[in-house]
Amino acid sequence: MMSALQSAWNGQQQYLYLLLTVLALLPLATYAITTLQFQYALRANKNRKSTGLITPIVPYWIPFLGHAIPMATDSGAFVAKLIPPIAIRVGKLKFTLVTNPEHIQSMFKNSRLLSNKPVTIHVLDHLLGASKKILSFYDADDSGLAAKARAGSKVKPEDRVYYFQIRTAHKYLSGQHLQALNERFMATLDRDFEGMSIGQDWVEYPDLYRFLQLTVTHSSIETVFGTKLLEINSTFVEDFWEFETNAPKLLHAMPRFLIPSAFRPLRLLRD
Repeated sequence: MMSALQSAWNGQQQYLYLLLTVLALLPLATYAITTLQFQYALRANKNRKSTGLITPIVPYWIPFLGHAIPMATDSGAFVAKLIPPIAIRVGKLKFTLVTNPEHIQSMFKNSRLLSNKPVTIHVLDHLLGASKKILSFYDADDSGLAAKARAGSKVKPEDRVYYFQIRTAHKYLSGQHLQALNERFMATLDRDFEGMSIGQDWVEYPDLYRFLQLTVTHSSIETVFGTKLLEINSTFVEDFWEFETNAPKLLHAMPRFLIPSAFRPLRLLRD
């Protein structure tokens, strides 16, 4: 009996040692592989035309996460050390850093051929907490942003969500519609200021920026969405700005138990 137990214990120890060895070597193997891929991309680009370049991905240590940790802790300092054009990987997302004016100009000229679908789905998932049904709906749209759907796309015309979002924003946030919206906003803001009973005497506020932030946001929300949101939730404006402050933490897709306070305003806005 004791011999069997000892044999089992020895087997578990060997398994544990093997597991620890794999875990220790995994980051090294990941960094070695990504470094080779990085060097291959650099060498390949020397023999390619400008239209066939491969964007090299910065080597990283942690599989699956990529550069998630440096981006979550101090993204500005991490990106500042890189020399574009280059790519970084954060989980499933891949970001390409571009600073060359000619490259940026070319991207804007061909913006209708581009897609922000991966970022949109990431925001819907981690920032807004959208359901799997909504995420699948957005993910299925491969028709592009142009008025004419991309060749080969099987998405129904009425399900072209990215195109309709762009078209709606362009139509109603420009031209005569924007002028009417601006006039309504100014009238609402003027009414809100008048309702504060601020006379000609000086009034002291502990934070002028906070005062303007809440007041202007209140008027903006009513102008665009009407009064119902503010009637349902009297602290909607305060909750919105608390949510905005915590947005970077949510976008970093950190576990909820590490940032419980960041999810509080999201829950309040949903309710």
